[in-house]
Amino acid sequence: MTHSIQAVVARQPAIEELAGCFKHGHCIAAPQGFAILPLSISKLEDELRALGGTSRLEVPAEFFAGLIVAVEGLSHAAPFVILQTEYFGGAGGQGAGVISAGEWTIPWTWSNTDDPAPEVWPIDRALAEIGVVRSADDDEFDSLQLGRYRMFRGFD
Repeated sequence: MTHSIQAVVARQPAIEELAGCFKHGHCIAAPQGFAILPLSISKLEDELRALGGTSRLEVPAEFFAGLIVAVEGLSHAAPFVILQTEYFGGAGGQGAGVISAGEWTIPWTWSNTDDPAPEVWPIDRALAEIGVVRSADDDEFDSLQLGRYRMFRGFD
């Protein structure tokens, strides 16, 4: 089974503001007052590519500088998680980082399933940092129901 997403997660008002920066931004409400901005949407990818921009922050190779510039500016009001999954048949990896107050407060980190398992996976660590509370049965990722989305192409 494939799980391949790129997204930004923050409190819902912050994601609504970020989504409003883009003609093709789409906000998905999530539990606990959070929301998701899916990035793997071709029209939004085209928009981000055209936006360009230069960030003073390191831009992970998987993302567009224009996105990081927008998040960097809005992160003075709320922290944002930038995340990506790339799994196929249980193999692959995930990455995440937190931008808050214009800085990477948790730098972008990638972990592969064939590496020794980290104590806390990057996405769970980043989501916990912005206040996502895990349940007794679910980690932070599943507490926000991110597992429901295998890909975001249906939002085009």
